[in-house]
Amino acid sequence: MSEPTPNMLSYLGADVEFALCSDNTIDFRGEKYTPDATKGYFQFQIATAFPQGVHTTGCAIYSGTVARSYESMLRQNINYEHRIKSYYNELGKPNNVEDHVIGCVLAVDYPHAPAMGWRLDSRDAPPSISGLGVLFKQTTGMQQIIGNHQAGRHKYTVSMEADYRHMDSGIAIATNGGKQLFDTTPDHFAAAGYDYVPVAEAPEELLAALTQKGRAMSVKKKYRNRPVAYLMGGLTGSVHFAGVGVVKYGAERTAQITRVTASNDRLLIPLALFAHECEKFARGVLRQEC
Repeated sequence: MSEPTPNMLSYLGADVEFALCSDNTIDFRGEKYTPDATKGYFQFQIATAFPQGVHTTGCAIYSGTVARSYESMLRQNINYEHRIKSYYNELGKPNNVEDHVIGCVLAVDYPHAPAMGWRLDSRDAPPSISGLGVLFKQTTGMQQIIGNHQAGRHKYTVSMEADYRHMDSGIAIATNGGKQLFDTTPDHFAAAGYDYVPVAEAPEELLAALTQKGRAMSVKKKYRNRPVAYLMGGLTGSVHFAGVGVVKYGAERTAQITRVTASNDRLLIPLALFAHECEKFARGVLRQEC
């Protein structure tokens, strides 16, 4: 499998669940953020490190790689459903997507490296990026998104957007109690029950477990009946966090929103609840008529 073109790949993937809090102010790294009529804030955790943070696509990021990369998420756009026109440019295909930016990442944080450095240990709680984002409530659809969520009609998620180099990335293979297959495996990977091989040194049989769609890689099958994970940026490279998407469904099951302060608007929640009750009533009438 040759190196994909273009050399820089992209990933749109991880999910974070929204949750509400009664306190209207978020304190993040010593700064206080209070919503008003035109903006709200949310605090989230994303990019949970491998192995706990494997996405449904089979992709993940090693803890040391996240540590080198997390600050690139600062001041990046927050968009709705990954609707950024440049993401959908494919030769010979129409692009009807319009940019739908709804906010911005204001602050990020990541744990300090352990005394022995970043090492793989499936027994430890995995590190993840903590972030603080602002939502521009006057942008298209935001009042409906916030209202639907607060009324319980849908719980939205947040999805990472990351660029990385395929040839800097690597592949982790679970040993399943069997013998090590690659001499490129670091001791701490072997101790945790994984093989590791850089993409640049991987055999064709292993590369065949991966698939590429557009500018994104994912895992399509096992290698010799062993689960495979694609580590974006490998062990010594980096990823560039290019944005965060607010989406209905995502891929990073370990991510979460820890605080949300969406509004001071007293009518927003009652109106959304009223709309929700009207819809439930209409559904009941339809069921009776059927």
